[in-house]
Amino acid sequence: MQINKQGDKRFIKFSMAFSNVPIHSKIFTEQAFVSEDFALKELIKECPLSTDNILVFDRGLQAKSTFDEFSKKELTFVTRLNNYTRFETISNFEIIEKETERLIIEQDLEVRLFDKRSKKKQTFLRLIIAKEKESGELFYFLSNSKALSSKEIVEIYKQRWEIEVFFKFIKQNLNFSHLLSRNSNGIKEIMYMTLIITILLTVYKKLNNLKGYKIPKLKFANELEILIMKDIVLKCG
Repeated sequence: MQINKQGDKRFIKFSMAFSNVPIHSKIFTEQAFVSEDFALKELIKECPLSTDNILVFDRGLQAKSTFDEFSKKELTFVTRLNNYTRFETISNFEIIEKETERLIIEQDLEVRLFDKRSKKKQTFLRLIIAKEKESGELFYFLSNSKALSSKEIVEIYKQRWEIEVFFKFIKQNLNFSHLLSRNSNGIKEIMYMTLIITILLTVYKKLNNLKGYKIPKLKFANELEILIMKDIVLKCG
């Protein structure tokens, strides 16, 4: 796919669903999937989800029709909304806990969003408006949950940062930032191998009460090397 009109570079996109460990991944090469509205929706459609799950995704997915679709399937979601999105306030919810570590929750609203054709959507949605304590910057959090509190919605979105840490790790420490193969099957094989290693490392981290990825990776590699050497010595008598 081509990201912009300048230059002749071609790109691929990979998207991942993450819940403590990677649970699904997909490679995109068609031009239409440059838009996250298409790519993220396609990935989510293929995920093994239940009504107990809470979908958390970033502002890349903003299609109002997709929000409607999730609600019809009874899938709870939490995301961020662009601050310039047009909406109509239906009612105000009482805010019980107004502060998190970084944010002050100012409003919890039931809203109706307008699509690109200025048509008002009828799906139930909540918009939580919060202000950062230091900078005063406003954040718009969107959810279709009636059960979660406004603070819970904000805190759930904060957990999405785990996937950013994960992406950084596989790119910097597992070399998943360069293509070793340029055909579709080769790219998928490298991706799946990388994800298998990541899952093993995550299990290793939890079993040994370790944090981060870099130190567990070194310890894991050292212990694995010792085990392999032990097997070689035993097989050689």
